[in-house]
Amino acid sequence: LDATEPEGLVNLNQETHLGSGNLLMNSYSLETTSGIAAGLRRDYPEAQGARVFSLTRSSFAGQQRTGAALWTGDTAGTWDMLRRQVASSINYPLSGIPYWSQDIGGFFRPRDQYDSEEYHQLLIRWFQFGVFTPIFRVHGAGTHTEIWNFGMETMNAINTSAITLRYRLLPYIYSGFWEVETRGYTMQRGLIFDFPEDPQLWNVADEFMFGTALLVTPFVSNASSTSR
Repeated sequence: LDATEPEGLVNLNQETHLGSGNLLMNSYSLETTSGIAAGLRRDYPEAQGARVFSLTRSSFAGQQRTGAALWTGDTAGTWDMLRRQVASSINYPLSGIPYWSQDIGGFFRPRDQYDSEEYHQLLIRWFQFGVFTPIFRVHGAGTHTEIWNFGMETMNAINTSAITLRYRLLPYIYSGFWEVETRGYTMQRGLIFDFPEDPQLWNVADEFMFGTALLVTPFVSNASSTSR
C-alpha cells in the first residue's frame, strides 16, 4: 500500500470531529489498513485472510492489529539517511508497533551507483544494519537492485556479512516474532526497554537490542572508527 495518507493533506491545520487534524493525520492509514484486513479475512479466510500482511508508508496507534507493517518511504541513498534510518527504527517500536521496514540502499540512489566505491561501502553497511531489523528488504526507484549489479567484491561482502547471517538468525528471529504475537513484544528495542534504570541510555539513537541476546551498533559513516 503506497499512499495510505489523505490526498492533499486535507486535515492539515484543521479541526476534525476527534480533534486536531495535525495530530490525527495518520488515522487515515489506520482506517485504510483496517478495511483491507477486514475484507481479506472475510473474503479469503483460507488464503490471504488467514495471515494478513500489508506494507504501508503511514501508521497510526493500533495499526499493528491490521497486519500492516510500516516502511519509511522514499529515502535517499546517503550516509546521513542511513543514520536517520537507524534512529527511526529505534523510535518507531517505542510506540508499541513491532514491524518496521526500509528501502535498503535508499529509494533514490546516485547515478553512478553501480561504479561508485563510496556508494558500495554505504550499501554494504546498510545491508548489515538491515539484518537486525524486523523486515529485511531492498528497494529502489528506476534501478536494478540485485546485488550482482554492484560487482563481485560488493556482492560477496553483502552475502557473507549480511544475507548469510540473516538466514542463520532465522530461528532466533522467528522465536522473537512468536513473542511479538503472544506477548506484545518488539524484536527491535530501544535500550530504554531493557535497561530503564540507566538514564544515560534513554536518548541513545544509534544502538539497540535485537531480541534478548544481541546488542547492535550499526556503522553509519565511512569513517574507520566509531564513537563507542
